[in-house]
Amino acid sequence: MKNIRLIMLGVLCLLFVIHVGGCKDDDGGDSAVGYNLTTQKDVNNFLESGNISYLIISGEDITDLSALKFASIGTLIIRNTNVLDLSLPNLTSVQEELRIEGNSKLIKISDLSKLKEINGELVINNNVLLTDISGLLDIQGGAGTISVINNKALGEDKPLVGEDYSYGLFPLRYLYEKGKFDGTFRIADNHPGAATDIEDIGKLEDGISSYTIASRKDALEFAPTNTTVRNLTISGSEITDEVLRLLTGKVKKIIGTLTIEGTVITNTEGFFDVVSVEGDIIFRNNTPGNGYDAIFSNGLRFYEKINGDLIIDNTPIKFWGKGSSFAQIKEIAGDFRILNNPYQGTRGDELDGMPLLKKVGGDLEVSGCPNIVNMQTFMMALQEIGGRLIYKNNPKVVSLSGFESLKSIGNGIEISRNGNTDGEIPTYGSTGRPGWCMVKAWIEDEIVKNTSDVILAYSDGELVDLSMIEACDGFNPSKDDGIPYFSLAFLIFSLFFDKRKIIK
Repeated sequence: MKNIRLIMLGVLCLLFVIHVGGCKDDDGGDSAVGYNLTTQKDVNNFLESGNISYLIISGEDITDLSALKFASIGTLIIRNTNVLDLSLPNLTSVQEELRIEGNSKLIKISDLSKLKEINGELVINNNVLLTDISGLLDIQGGAGTISVINNKALGEDKPLVGEDYSYGLFPLRYLYEKGKFDGTFRIADNHPGAATDIEDIGKLEDGISSYTIASRKDALEFAPTNTTVRNLTISGSEITDEVLRLLTGKVKKIIGTLTIEGTVITNTEGFFDVVSVEGDIIFRNNTPGNGYDAIFSNGLRFYEKINGDLIIDNTPIKFWGKGSSFAQIKEIAGDFRILNNPYQGTRGDELDGMPLLKKVGGDLEVSGCPNIVNMQTFMMALQEIGGRLIYKNNPKVVSLSGFESLKSIGNGIEISRNGNTDGEIPTYGSTGRPGWCMVKAWIEDEIVKNTSDVILAYSDGELVDLSMIEACDGFNPSKDDGIPYFSLAFLIFSLFFDKRKIIK
């Protein structure tokens, strides 16, 4: 009988777990209890206000926590929800841990208006859209560790305006300066322009200016007030490799745009591997000196992400393979443009490109490159373009190879005036050489988000009529005879049976 009672108690406990995600200790006493809430219904029905040991709130169905009634808790974990604005207006104290992490839609931590005390650990981690943690200003006291890490949109540094601590990481500075929290502050891997030390919040721009270096004399006399600069333009025929390296002892970080224009440099090593560029990188109208045909780009081999634009305009620059050059880059946050480059495509090794590149946040443009044949070694991993795809005026391009992996193009496309009288982008093509049929599939499958901005033209400017073309998988297009595989098979099948009828 005793065993039956224990079994029944276990079943009831399990049913309770399924219903609200938690179960009290089975001794029947007043000890603290813990719960798991996995749906918005669980949250809305959770009326517990007593001594809670832990509460884990996790689930994409959850969008609002403001109805929670409890005041005091040991550990509170909020992860992987779809909450936009985190509000806990009844919470007064956290005794062990408050963890807010992996909430992909969370923009704001706002109402903690009754939070008098937090002890142990506060962790705000990997909330990719989070920009506002002003709710932390409500904390009246506490001790332990506050970690604000890996929130990619949070805290681009700006000067403090008056006593308004609501912006960015300023709530942490407020808790620190006002003595509200006694302990350790960990700040790392937030917005690229965010502070990483509590005492630097709001001060990163002190002494930060933009500069132009146009001669060897400029480089020698360059004396910035801060080793971090905003924008740096390096230009002119006096800028050699040696002059470029003169700057490295004076600049450690560029948070805005680096422009290298009209120079005769031959090598990026000794500069890009010493100076961190956190914004745009622009090479424009550079002609390497000393008889070199292109700029060696190995200085960029440690870059896995460009946080702004990458523009290579009328500048011969080498693209080498794995472990070197641009080959480690997985993401370009802004535009990626290769423009007016007769060098690209002349040797082969410079087209090892970007085999790991998966995402371009802005436009991707390859235009005016007379020797590029395709983008295969550049783009085979590319899945997402946030802006437009522009591929035009490249007379040797005779396929759309390199774009087969695309799953999203955020705006429109322009593919025009590629190829020449000796060869065109085919209608269907073959494996490794897809044609316009792949573009038809992009439109039908809604890979192109803005179909009102689509310009497709042959080398002579005549517009491509997609209505006459069957969609195809770029990795396995139809034969380059203008007849899709299935149509060819149907034709053969029909001819076979027609022949049998004739024999009869």
